[in-house]
Amino acid sequence: MFQINDLSVHINDQTILSHIHYTQQSSGKIIGILGPNGAGKSTLFKAILGFIPHTGDTYWNNKLLKNNTNLCSYVPQKSTVDLTFPITVEHVILSGLYNGKLNTFNQNGMYKVNELLIQFELTHCRHKTLNTLSGGQLQRVLLARSFMQDKMIYFLDEPFVGIDFKSYDIIKKCIFELKNKDKLIFIIHHDLNSATSLFDDIIMLNKQVVATGPTETTLTQDNLEKTFFNTGGLQYV
Repeated sequence: MFQINDLSVHINDQTILSHIHYTQQSSGKIIGILGPNGAGKSTLFKAILGFIPHTGDTYWNNKLLKNNTNLCSYVPQKSTVDLTFPITVEHVILSGLYNGKLNTFNQNGMYKVNELLIQFELTHCRHKTLNTLSGGQLQRVLLARSFMQDKMIYFLDEPFVGIDFKSYDIIKKCIFELKNKDKLIFIIHHDLNSATSLFDDIIMLNKQVVATGPTETTLTQDNLEKTFFNTGGLQYV
């Protein structure tokens, strides 16, 4: 069971997130997090993982997640990646195994890299550096690195933004395969039209939780207006 208990984030006397409560009883699910710009979606991930100061706690099977972050994998938005660093696709994916020890990498690791290169259709890119990749290829590399870690809970920040149709289909297929391995996957997402085809459940967020539940019954006009509506109207972001 995954549980967020009264999580809040305040920065410079500004409330970014307020009293977030959420419970997910099952693994093997894909959870979409939807909300306007400034709703605190990325901040929620960073607070859960202990990257920023916050109040409240997050639990996995009644254990504090901040003491068990080895269960988690986090993929930030690809715009945060340093594309000037001279590293190849193959070595980025392999780095997912790194745990601070010199003997981290072995033959089994390379075997798994090869599997992921095939799974994400990146074999032809294995020796390319990041600055030579398209947006979709780069996103696939970052996700392949995350899959290399083989964690229980995945936090993916906007994995479908700025990619081509081919990469969209590949990434969607790979994420569903991850779900079928009984992983719990949280995805920040901006496209409301595709939400029902991607997510089992959704969290509708705007500094606080507006609604949660199965996508088909939670993504209602009433909840959309409560989440997105402001003086500028419904914001699809």
